[in-house]
Amino acid sequence: MGDRWTRVLVITLLVVLGLYFAQPYFDRFLYSASTPRSVEPRGNLAEIERTSIDLFERVSPSVVQVVGRAGALEVPQAESENGPAQSGSGFVWDAAGHIVTNDHVVEGTSSLAVRFASGQVLRAHIVGTAPNYDLAVIRVDNPRSLPPPIAIGASDDLKVGQWVFAIGNPFGLDQTLTTGIISALKRRLPTSGGREITNVIQTDAAINPGNSGGPLLDSAGRVIEVMREMTWNDALTSRLFAPAGLGHSGSGPEEALTHSAALGHLPAPNGGLQPAPIWVMFRSHAPAGATAFCGAADLLAVATILLDSGKASTGSQLVSSDASGGMLTPQISVPTHAYAQAHWGLVISIEKWGEATVVGHDGGTPTGQIAALRLLPDRQVAACVMANSITSARFVLEALDGLLSEHARVNRPRYRPRCCQASGQMEAPGRACNGATAASSRSQSAKTARFSLLSERVRAPETTSSSGWPQTPTGM
Repeated sequence: MGDRWTRVLVITLLVVLGLYFAQPYFDRFLYSASTPRSVEPRGNLAEIERTSIDLFERVSPSVVQVVGRAGALEVPQAESENGPAQSGSGFVWDAAGHIVTNDHVVEGTSSLAVRFASGQVLRAHIVGTAPNYDLAVIRVDNPRSLPPPIAIGASDDLKVGQWVFAIGNPFGLDQTLTTGIISALKRRLPTSGGREITNVIQTDAAINPGNSGGPLLDSAGRVIEVMREMTWNDALTSRLFAPAGLGHSGSGPEEALTHSAALGHLPAPNGGLQPAPIWVMFRSHAPAGATAFCGAADLLAVATILLDSGKASTGSQLVSSDASGGMLTPQISVPTHAYAQAHWGLVISIEKWGEATVVGHDGGTPTGQIAALRLLPDRQVAACVMANSITSARFVLEALDGLLSEHARVNRPRYRPRCCQASGQMEAPGRACNGATAASSRSQSAKTARFSLLSERVRAPETTSSSGWPQTPTGM
């Protein structure tokens, strides 16, 4: 009897399994279409679609790719402005063969080639440049049957919210159309020469490497702006790092690999510290949201820009005097701050240490860097301390206090305990509002030894004090 039921159970299971695995075949046989499906007709195109299509078909033949190289150039072969050759876009200005593009697209080149939408490639030469406006005019050799010039529009009557269209050759590829709106007007754009281009149009249309020099068009297909595009790293290098004389700063995780001190260190699972994995080093993990790494000397160079009304040591006006003044002027009062008479300027804190005004900003990253900067505008003193371990926050502040005491003769005021509304307890130095003790990874003797080392490194004229990046992975 038992064997019979066993056989029935086994047979039942085999049937169920067979049906389960055969189901896809039954579904395919029963529900598959036996005849080709017809195409469903669509309605009329939307007005914005018709406008975009008409504009692209009408204007794109007059948009060209411009490729330059320092040596001889046979045919356009660059994929971006950062490739073997400089590549950008341009547009036909007149029937004589003049092409308008960006100055940085042709800067430093000795030979140029222009590729039209039809595939025709012509050599070209520079007619004139205006570096202060990042504009250049080139002329193709032996122009024949050129596309018509693009109509020119006015920018003085533009409104935020208007549709705009960008046509160019991003990454050296064939022409691409992107659309967006005017996000802002009358923007200022710094140039690599230390000047500013005024009345720049800001748009949310995708502008990629290779679009530089191409036309930004209104809905009527008229040129209202010449596109200017740089990669984030190139923009920082040409508009901040180089003019400010910063030699140990970068914006990319790949650059941090060549600066071992810029690699942060995080707590290891088995204790101690370990280097932060490269995959977490995003660009937004910068101490101030601007760079992936920065040396102490470079941070002090930025501080001197604020102390000198926005001027770099090279003489370039990198920050307007109004902006730099606003950073050093109280804007918002912070009555709950630990110190009396504390305020915020533009993105920077302002405190009173006795009679001295101390301006500062502290920053840290999830990947293990800590940076603290203090400025004394009245005494023209700047000091900073940096560490490459996320567990060093308290030590960094203590070391910075020691630097200011030694070199500027100012001391942080005593912490005045106040009641914590969350716990009802009195706050104390090194203790957060919830009662959690602030992290400290070193004993007092280790801190004293390290501070002595930092003091030797930073000993400098009284007007400037800085620390170097700690080089030992587990040293901070």
